[in-house]
Amino acid sequence: MTHRFASVFVLCLLSLVLVGMYTPDSYAQWANGQAAEFVVGQTNFDSALYGVSSTLLGTLGSHAVAIDFVNHKMYLSDPINFRVLRFPYPVTSNGVAADLVFGQADLNSNVEPGQASASTLNRAWGLAVHNGDLWVVDRADGRILRYPHAWSDASNAPAANLVLGAPDLGTVNPGKSQTQLLQPRGMCFDALGNLWVADANNNRVLEFANADSKSNGAPADKVLGQSSYTRSDTLAPPTSSSMFIPYGVCFDGSTLWVADGENNRVLRFANAGSKASGGAADGVLGQANFTSSANPNPTSMTLNIPTAVVTDGTGGLYVCDYQNHRVLIYRNASTKVNGGSADFVLGQVDFTTNSRGTNEFTMVYPNGIGIDVALGKLLVCDEGNYRVLQYSASNHPLPIQLSSFAASASGDGVRLTWTTMSEVNNYGFEVQRSPASAVKQWTKAGFVPGYGTSTTAHSYSFVDTSAGVSSSYRLKQIDLNGESRFSDPVDVNSVAGAAGEKPVPEAFLLTQNYPNPFNPSTQIEYDLPKAGQVSLVVYDILGREVTTLASGYHEAGRYTARWDAGVQASGVYIARVKISGEAGGTVFTKNIKLLLTK
Repeated sequence: MTHRFASVFVLCLLSLVLVGMYTPDSYAQWANGQAAEFVVGQTNFDSALYGVSSTLLGTLGSHAVAIDFVNHKMYLSDPINFRVLRFPYPVTSNGVAADLVFGQADLNSNVEPGQASASTLNRAWGLAVHNGDLWVVDRADGRILRYPHAWSDASNAPAANLVLGAPDLGTVNPGKSQTQLLQPRGMCFDALGNLWVADANNNRVLEFANADSKSNGAPADKVLGQSSYTRSDTLAPPTSSSMFIPYGVCFDGSTLWVADGENNRVLRFANAGSKASGGAADGVLGQANFTSSANPNPTSMTLNIPTAVVTDGTGGLYVCDYQNHRVLIYRNASTKVNGGSADFVLGQVDFTTNSRGTNEFTMVYPNGIGIDVALGKLLVCDEGNYRVLQYSASNHPLPIQLSSFAASASGDGVRLTWTTMSEVNNYGFEVQRSPASAVKQWTKAGFVPGYGTSTTAHSYSFVDTSAGVSSSYRLKQIDLNGESRFSDPVDVNSVAGAAGEKPVPEAFLLTQNYPNPFNPSTQIEYDLPKAGQVSLVVYDILGREVTTLASGYHEAGRYTARWDAGVQASGVYIARVKISGEAGGTVFTKNIKLLLTK
């Protein structure tokens, strides 16, 4: 049966391929052995001073850098001085001074803590920023501390409000169990808010799911590198499931990278969140296979104690190669074969040189790394020179690969839809409206949150119920650091239809749910240009059916399904729409990811 309308709406659809926010070859461009741009911890590139002040680091230098892009702060660990320093960000000159210190009463003190507390640090190591909170690996005390809203602290030595690895903030309890840590080093958050910790001397990586919701001393939810929480084995030769002093971790989408230091390799765990405890890695860099741990002379395919890793959201992997005094850069790292070659090197003139020095071209024992994709900056903790180097890419990737942007008049306003193929540090989109005239007067129509950093496609939609008779639209994409860019505009001419009637969509479409993330309810829209049988089902990440939101025969039109997930646990869910034609046979199927956060 065909549904007929007395009149149709005028539809204005514009597809913009890679519009204005992305260029096809916008990977960060690096040159082998290029010079650093600025230095922190020294007044110039030729000095290697150490000490304790607002501008100097101690004799172990810094081992981690973390950036709060939203609040314009940078954090450096200073382990030998028992502290973490906070700096203004971005870095625009040499020798910038810290504006606050964690772990000490003032910026000129380095008192070793006699007793653990919420305000002390004993060899601060790894760092991470999540939702404005600062997370610190307190290595010697075997614990992880969270400092709430660290960017807003006005007084030195602020107190942490959460500890993992110990039962409370006044207890030290290093060890080997589901609730203990032993000399942890690096850590990172994945896109779902799960915390992953390189528990180095237990030769494992621990996951703390939904870390913000944990209580003091909460147990880990997963272990990689060991078959159970009570083991800390090292295997010789190594395997795809073993680790030997993992120093650093990072995420690229759903892929976990582990700097497996003493095995001289970096391990890749695809879909790490879905792996069971003790699960095997899927790939390896630095070694030709999983059973090798050799540390030969430097080449583009070898590593000698990798200590830190970071990704750029476009497939690039950056590795601190500690004993080779260099940083290796792998483009499209997940597609590399085992033992694949790096594409660029910093700190050395080529892949086979292993020199050290104190200038803008060299480094000595790099031991921490951070990246600012939006500005094209790479920050390297140059431990042996007691400094942090900032490198600048000659061409850095813009944050959004926008593959389409469309506008259509509808019965309740103007509906905008757009799709991104990838996102980097994307805070979200401000939808702007203007009369469709020669001189544009842009005003805000609404805001749609982005996905931060993602290498997968995402679909968005927004309905402007306040649209005028004739309007133009554009998207203002806003980065996490506050920078913004605009899409090309789309013009829409709204034409009223017959009372009570709605337009027939031009194509099958399943839009991204909104809001997303959500708690506890969200809505999903789908379009049917033709009548047919519809099935809209929600599954959990393991493929188990959770609920059916729509089922049965549908006329052509636009539909909205609502899911109240109040009884479900936090996590990722999959919504799948399947549409069959009147004559049978599937004519359209699509999945979207839904993120429930409680």
